[in-house]
Amino acid sequence: MNRDRRRQWNLRARIDTLAGMVLLPVGERVAGGIVTASPPEWVRAAAPQIEPDYVDLFTMTTPLEETAEGWARAFFGDVPSPSEWLIWRAVLGLGLASGPSPETIAGWRVGAREPAWIRLDTGSRALTCHLIVRVDDGSVMLATLLRYDRPLRGLQWRILSTVHRALVPRIFADAEAALRENAGPPGGSDHRS
Repeated sequence: MNRDRRRQWNLRARIDTLAGMVLLPVGERVAGGIVTASPPEWVRAAAPQIEPDYVDLFTMTTPLEETAEGWARAFFGDVPSPSEWLIWRAVLGLGLASGPSPETIAGWRVGAREPAWIRLDTGSRALTCHLIVRVDDGSVMLATLLRYDRPLRGLQWRILSTVHRALVPRIFADAEAALRENAGPPGGSDHRS
């Protein structure tokens, strides 16, 4: 089996094993979409305290061996970029920590860590948000969970989520490129500040 066909098969197998969710290919090695049924068990286990109104999940096959925290820092950085700050803080009103810290990623508080995943938490009076990054056997996954504490935020997110879902494949590609560029010893690296 050639390499490209093997990648497509691995992506298709990953899609088929995600509890019947419909995740559509959005790139050569990325699939994702809105979760309309119950989220997978690993998502529920990582964020048991939230009953989300919105969940999306993206997955990418990758040969890189990296920790979930390493991927999260590659996705979002230690502090929010100007565009992240604009969307998260100015538009959505989310509380973000300032400055780099081992306990934050892009201003989001590290809510929980396990060997295979990391959960980032933030919110406002109107919205509770979690990002969960998981690594699993040749793939990395990103789940976004939101609870609308005020109806207006739900309407606002329906509009912004289209942009969010369009940007995620690029976030995956940029993170993978950065990790390749900064590759350390096999088995993962620690990108803490």
